[in-house]
Amino acid sequence: MPPTTPNAVSQVATRAKTAALLTLDVFNKTMAEHQKTQIETLDQCKLLCESQSSKFTELKESISHLSTQVADLKLDNDNLRENISNLNKRIQDLEAVNSCRPTFSASTVPSILQEISERERCSRNVIIRGLKESSSSVIEERISDDTSKIAEIIDPYFPEAVANLKSIRLGKPNDRGPRPLKVFFSSKEIALKLVSDFNKNARGLPPDSRPRSVTMTRDRTPLERESIRLVYTELENRKKNGETDLTINYRDGFPFIVPLSRSSQTRRHHASTSTFVHPKNYQVPTCHCLINRLLLRTKPSSTTAHVFQIYTTTVCITLNLNRLTVRAATQLNKL
Repeated sequence: MPPTTPNAVSQVATRAKTAALLTLDVFNKTMAEHQKTQIETLDQCKLLCESQSSKFTELKESISHLSTQVADLKLDNDNLRENISNLNKRIQDLEAVNSCRPTFSASTVPSILQEISERERCSRNVIIRGLKESSSSVIEERISDDTSKIAEIIDPYFPEAVANLKSIRLGKPNDRGPRPLKVFFSSKEIALKLVSDFNKNARGLPPDSRPRSVTMTRDRTPLERESIRLVYTELENRKKNGETDLTINYRDGFPFIVPLSRSSQTRRHHASTSTFVHPKNYQVPTCHCLINRLLLRTKPSSTTAHVFQIYTTTVCITLNLNRLTVRAATQLNKL
């Protein structure tokens, strides 16, 4: 190996120093590039974070909006459940009422026709209560005493109806008081007008002078009395439940539950428009009123309803013929 000269050593040192300087420049350049890359990466991360933050804010708002919608849906669902529950209750009530409603059948038709006939017959009668009963053991004397007392009551209203009076005592004699008297008249117009005038006159008297011992009402069938009793029972129950502004108002001879204000208006209207009507021209409810109520409260077939309408029309024609006959007989008697 040749000996190392000073020049050679100097050249090697120079080359090493130059190599070291080049390596530092490269390092610095590399570090600068790396730093630039880091800055760019950090900027991108910052932009990404801002974008993600904006998206998270939107997501939070969407979740809040969805929560509000879910709460509204829950409220709507609760309302629907309540409505469905109410509808189910109403359906059950309607089914219960419908199950209690009478239905027409072959067996009920004769009973309804019989009820119509009985009501038509009872419409010509009047029930007088509280009229003192004779203590005589002779039937003729008791009848004569009742007839004279009835005539005394009827004469101020219908003097022409006093003749040919017929009456019977209802029930068996008892110690509790006089038995009711059923008085028979030739037409229901006279009976209804007599009851109306008698009660109207009693209501027009001062409270101290009103007759309390003697009362006069229409004659009714057992079914009518039961219907009226149910109406008064319903009124009593409704008053117990807090409905105090109620009363009974009669229309066409049937009781209805109405507010007190409406009843007062109706009475004032009748009082301002009422005029005396001769009993022969007095219009009273016909069988159409009864038949229409029966058709409304029941479920007849079309054939059954048609039969009822024909029967009602026939009865009304017969009543009109009877009324014309009475008028003709009256005119002949005047001649």
